[in-house]
Amino acid sequence: MKIYELYKDKKVMKPQCSLKIPILCSIFFIGLSLITIAQIPDPFLYYDFEDPEGTQTVTDGSGNDREGTVTGNVTFGSDGAPNGSTPASAAQFSVGGTGYIAVNSVDVPADFGNRDQGIEASYTMACWIKPDPASFSGDRFYFGQGSQGIHHGFRGGNLYHAHWGSDFGGQQRLNPDEWAHTTFVYDADNNRGAIYVNGTFDSEMNNQQGPNGGGQLIIGGRNGGGENYVGLIDDLAIWQEVLNDEQIEALSTGVSPIGRGNTDEDEDGLPDYWEDKYGLDTEDNGSIDKNNGPEGDPDEDGLTNADELENKTDPKKADTDEDGLTDGVETNTGTYVSATNTGTNPKDADTDKDGLLDGVETGTGKLVDKNDTGTDPNNADTDGDGYTDGGEIVGGTDPHDPNSKGALPPPYLYVDFEEDAADRTDNGLDGQIDGAVSIDADGAPDGPTPETGASFTGGHIDFPGLDMNSMIRDFEDGSYTFSCWINPINSAGGQGFIWGQTNQGIHNGIRNGGLLHSAHWGADWNARTVLARDEWVHAVWTYDGTADSAAIYLNGELDGGPQGQRAPNGGGSFVLGASNNGTNQFNGFLDDVAIWREVLPEGNIQALAEGISPIGASNADDDEDGLPDYWEDKYGVDDPQADPDEDGLSNLEEFEAKTKPDKADTDEDGLLDGVETGTGLYVSTDDTGTLPKKADSDSDGILDGDEVTEPFSDPNDPDDPPPPPFSEAVIGHWTFEDGEELTDLMDNFPDLKLEGDAEINDGSLDLNGSGTTASGWAWSSGEYQGPEITNKTLVSWFTLESLSELTKAGSIITLDKVTADQFDGIIFAERQPNRWMNGSSHFRRTQDFNPGGEETVTGEEVMVAITYEDIGGGQVKVTGYRNDEEIGSYNSANLRTWPTGDAEIIFGKRHGAPMPGGPGALDALIHEAQIYGATGNADDIMDLYLSGPGGGTALEFTNITYNTDEGAFTLEWNSKPNKTYALYYSLDLSDWEADIDDSIASEGETTSYSFEHPEGTEARKIFFKVIAQ
Repeated sequence: MKIYELYKDKKVMKPQCSLKIPILCSIFFIGLSLITIAQIPDPFLYYDFEDPEGTQTVTDGSGNDREGTVTGNVTFGSDGAPNGSTPASAAQFSVGGTGYIAVNSVDVPADFGNRDQGIEASYTMACWIKPDPASFSGDRFYFGQGSQGIHHGFRGGNLYHAHWGSDFGGQQRLNPDEWAHTTFVYDADNNRGAIYVNGTFDSEMNNQQGPNGGGQLIIGGRNGGGENYVGLIDDLAIWQEVLNDEQIEALSTGVSPIGRGNTDEDEDGLPDYWEDKYGLDTEDNGSIDKNNGPEGDPDEDGLTNADELENKTDPKKADTDEDGLTDGVETNTGTYVSATNTGTNPKDADTDKDGLLDGVETGTGKLVDKNDTGTDPNNADTDGDGYTDGGEIVGGTDPHDPNSKGALPPPYLYVDFEEDAADRTDNGLDGQIDGAVSIDADGAPDGPTPETGASFTGGHIDFPGLDMNSMIRDFEDGSYTFSCWINPINSAGGQGFIWGQTNQGIHNGIRNGGLLHSAHWGADWNARTVLARDEWVHAVWTYDGTADSAAIYLNGELDGGPQGQRAPNGGGSFVLGASNNGTNQFNGFLDDVAIWREVLPEGNIQALAEGISPIGASNADDDEDGLPDYWEDKYGVDDPQADPDEDGLSNLEEFEAKTKPDKADTDEDGLLDGVETGTGLYVSTDDTGTLPKKADSDSDGILDGDEVTEPFSDPNDPDDPPPPPFSEAVIGHWTFEDGEELTDLMDNFPDLKLEGDAEINDGSLDLNGSGTTASGWAWSSGEYQGPEITNKTLVSWFTLESLSELTKAGSIITLDKVTADQFDGIIFAERQPNRWMNGSSHFRRTQDFNPGGEETVTGEEVMVAITYEDIGGGQVKVTGYRNDEEIGSYNSANLRTWPTGDAEIIFGKRHGAPMPGGPGALDALIHEAQIYGATGNADDIMDLYLSGPGGGTALEFTNITYNTDEGAFTLEWNSKPNKTYALYYSLDLSDWEADIDDSIASEGETTSYSFEHPEGTEARKIFFKVIAQ
C-alpha cells in the first residue's frame, strides 16, 4: 500500500493513542493518512457530474460557484468512472447531436493566460473520460474556450495538448469505450506543457507558448463550442497551478479532487460520501438504526437506501423529481402498468416530455381535470392525433379523442414583434437588429398579433443565442419547422432569404422569380407558387432529419415537396431576413416568426395559417371593450379608458398606437407617448409630431427628446440637426509644443507674435510683467479666418509665477476686436486682489463673480474657463469656472459679436489699444488655451477639467504588464514633459468615475505607473484609460 504525502498544509494528524499499543497506533495512523491524501490543493473548478437528468446548469463542487451552462446535447445519469471518486454518474457529450458546457463565469485569458496580452498562468486540467469511437476521427476536444486558445482532447485519435499554434500530441493511444484518466498541465514559468494518462507521464513540450484567444471556458468542445468530444466525462477538475506527479497519480487512483473518497467505513455498501450527502450515519450499517443501513427506507417511498443509491434518487425525499409520484412506483420501464408501477423515470418529472407532470398522467384513460388527465405518462400523444397531451390540456381538448385536436407544441423560438425582436418563449433567444429593420409596421391582418410587424428594407436580425448546429441541426434528429407570415415587397418576383445563419447552411426564403425556396447550401429546390407583391401569406418550411426530406407549405397547403434533401452544413447563429451572415436580404414585411425543433403535423400547419398563435394567444375579446384578452393579460390592464402609465394616452389609444400601456415612454427617447402625435409636424412640446415607437423619428442620429430641448432642432426634419457637440466647436487651440509653438491648431487665427521677453519654455508660453505693465506678452497678428463668434467659451490651463502684488489686470486669454474697443477676456486681479473676472471694455459685461475664484499660491497648475451665452433681448449670460467648480454667474446687457476678419487673441495684456499696445500684465506659464464657438455647460467644463483640452482623448497604452503573484499592474504610455495625468478604471466600459490616481506627474516622453489591482484579483475583467489633466 502506497501512502501519498500530499497534505495541503504539510500537517499530519497525530494519532491519539499510547505507545503500549503500537500496532493499533500504526494502523490508525495509516487510516488517517489514507483519508488525508484526498486533500490535494483546492481546485479552481470541479464537476462530479452527479447532476440529475435534464440538468441545464451544472453544479460546481469546488465551492467557487463556477456553474456550467449546458448547450446542445449533454445528458446526465450514465454510469461514472468505476475507479473515480464518484462512480455513480457521468456526463455524456454529443451522442446523437453535438453539445458542450459553457462556463460563462470563467474568462480564460484572465484566469489561464493570454500570450498576446502578456498574461501568464499555469494550470492543471484533469478528468476521467470514456471516449466514443467517434472521438477517434478528426478533432474532438473536451477542454476549450470561446475563441482559439486552449483546446485539449483528441486529434487524429491521439490525445492532443494545444494552445492554438503551439501544440503537441500524446504517445499512448487510448481505447474506445474504455475509461481512462487524462491530465493536461501547463507550467508558465518554464513554458512546459505535459500530458499524463492514468497518472503516468506520457509526453511534453518544453518550449510551448501560453494560450492566446479569448472567451469563456468550454467543456466538450473548442473555439466557441465546435469540434465536440463524443463520449463520457467524469470527475473533471481544474487548478490554477501545476500539480506534481504524485498528485496526478493520486487522482488516477480515485482520490477526489475535493477530498471526497469512496470509503465505506461501516461496510454497508453505501459510500461514506453518499451517506454524508444525505445525512445518513457513516458508522452505522443499520444495526443501530435500520434507516442508516442499506435496507432502510427513511423517506418511506418503497425503495431501500441500496435501491436509491443504484437509482441515483434521494433517500430522504420520497419524490425526488417532484412530479407527484413516489420514487418507488416510478419503475423506469417505459410502460405504464398501474398506479404502483408507472414505468416512469423517478429523476424526470415529465418522462414523455409532453408538458404534463408524470403525477397528473394517471393512466386511467379518462380525463377528469388538469390534475387527473388519465393519459399515459410514457406517451406524449396518448390518442395519436399529432397533438401532445399537454398541448391538448392547454387547448381545452380531449387528449383521449383523436378527433379532438389540441394546441400546438411549444416553439423553440417565437418573435411576434410586439416587443421589438424579443423571444416570447422561455428560452430568451432575443434578436438584435442589424441594419435597416424597423419594428413599427402593421402586422399580418390574419395572424395572431396583427398590431405590429417588422419591415426589412436593407437589414436583418441576428439571434446570437441560437446556434444553428448544436440547437437545430444536431439536436435529436435535426428536424425543424420554420413558420412565419410574409408580405414581400421588392423580394416579390425576385429573391430574398428569410431563414439563414452566419455561415452557409440553411437559407430558406424567396428565390428564382418569387418562388418559396428551401436551401441547405447545395441542396436547394423551389416550391410552385409565385408570390404576389404587397400581399400577406403564411409560409412554412419543414425538414425531417430522419427521412432527409423537406416540404414547403403556403397558406396551410403543401406547395412543394416532400423533396429529398440532405442535412444543412455551415455553422454559426440564426439570421432572420438574410442568408450567410447578412447577404441576399429579404425586402418586405414579416410577422409571427416561429421555430420548432420537430416536424409539425399538417393539422398544426393549417392551424397556424388560420391565425392560431404559436404560444396559445388569441384575439378574443371576452369583455368586448376593444382590447384583446391576450393584450390585457400581457399588460395587466382592463379599463380601456384608464392611463396607468400617466403618459396622456388611454389603454385603448395605446393599443391602437401599438405603444406600451405600462411604459410612459415606449421608445425611450425622452418624450411621453402622449405628446408624440405621429403627424410629422412639430407644434409644441405637447404635440411633437414624432413617432412614439421610433426614438429617432427623422433618422438623423439624434433622439427626439434631445432635439426638442435646447438647443432646439426639428425632430421630424433630418436637415435640421442641432448644433454639433461642444467638443467639436473649437475654433482656436494653442498647445505651445515643439513644432506648433505659436500656431493655432484650428488654422483660424494667424500665428502668435511674441513681444518683449515672452518666450516658449518647455512647451508653455512664458509671460512676464510688473505692476500693470507687461514686459512679455503675445498676440495673433493678422486676419482671423474663422466663423463669426457670439456664443463662446474661453479656457486656459496655466501656472501663476507671482500674485497681484507684482502683476495684475493681465489676461490668460482674451478675445479682442481689432477695429473697435471691444473685448472679453479671463482677467486676473483687476478689481479684486488675486481673483478672476470677465474683462470687458469699460466693464460693460463685467461683474464680480460670487463666490468667486481666488488664487493663494503660485506654482500650481490651474484651469479657468468663462462661458458666454446669448439669452435673447441683447443679454448675455456669463459664467466662470475654476478647475471643476463654478465660481459665479450673472446676466449682462451689451451682447457682442466678433465677425470673421475682425478678431485677435491676446495672452498677457488685457486688451489692445491697439496691439501691440495695451494695458495689463501677468507673470505666468500658459500651458494650453482654447476658444470654443459655443457655450459650454457645467458638464462640458467638467469634461475639460477631467479629460484635458478639447474634451480629452484617452491616450494609448504602449505596454501593460500584470504580476499575478502580487496582483499588481504596470501601465506605460507616451507622454509629454510638464504634464499631469489621471488614470481611471471601469468594470464595464460605461462608468469611468473610479480613479486610481489623478495627479500622475509626467516622466518625460514616456510615463509608467504601477499599482495594485483596484478590485482585487478575483475580478474577471477590468478596463483602464489615462488622460492628460
